[in-house]
Amino acid sequence: MKFVCEMVGAEELKEKLTELIPRESKNLLRRVTLDMAKDLRDEIRPAAPVETGTLQKAIVAKRDRGTRESIEASVTITKGKSATHDAWYWHFIEFGTVFHAAQPFIIPATEKFRGKLREIFETKFFKRLSATASKGTQVWK
Repeated sequence: MKFVCEMVGAEELKEKLTELIPRESKNLLRRVTLDMAKDLRDEIRPAAPVETGTLQKAIVAKRDRGTRESIEASVTITKGKSATHDAWYWHFIEFGTVFHAAQPFIIPATEKFRGKLREIFETKFFKRLSATASKGTQVWK
């Protein structure tokens, strides 16, 4: 299951940032994107049913590789033998089975987060931008 959120006007923002702070622009957007993924993770975790706590611990945010044109981050649920917290069963809880009713926790949390997306982006972006400015990049001196 994959939810994609694309920001309208991202290219224009990236171009303006590249003009102002060329060395920092991509890193700034990467940090903001990861911060937003962490916020989504923090919305999903409390909504997850708790029996042993493994499912909550398995919900992680990470920065993805992306492409030259895109900056990506994701929220995933770790599973498999190599995972520290193996929550391979998450989809049975989210969507239910023949024997157990569904207990959705990802979709409602994502929909709730989607409503606050613009506000969260602005908050995170301007916080990171002011931190970058106070760091003393060339343009701000």
